Amino acid sequence: MTSTQAPTDPVMLVYRIARAALVAGFVLAVSLVAIAVALVVITGDPIAGSTMDIGDLPAAVRDGDPSAVAELAILAVVLTPILTTLCVIAGFLRIGDRRYAAISVLVLVVLSASMVVALLR
Repeated sequence: MTSTQAPTDPVMLVYRIARAALVAGFVLAVSLVAIAVALVVITGDPIAGSTMDIGDLPAAVRDGDPSAVAELAILAVVLTPILTTLCVIAGFLRIGDRRYAAISVLVLVVLSASMVVALLR
């Protein structure tokens, strides 16, 4: 190791993993919104004011339905914190920090519970 290299902090690995997951989720969501807007301009179809059944989503996306693509963007926004938390849990387990992995599991439980409550409303 040279004098200009700092020792690698294991927590920085977790930080990098979490940051990458958040950036990926953001980029995916923004890209899907841009595609949805482009489809609105190209097709002239407006984005619906209500959501469709999740089972109908793949076929609607294949058909180029702007509403379906917009719903995928919303899904990406909702799932990004959950994916990030899963990555953080994996990162803490990888560096052997069980305490923060357990705390992250609790965060995941709270995120999941809030999603369930929101879906049941």
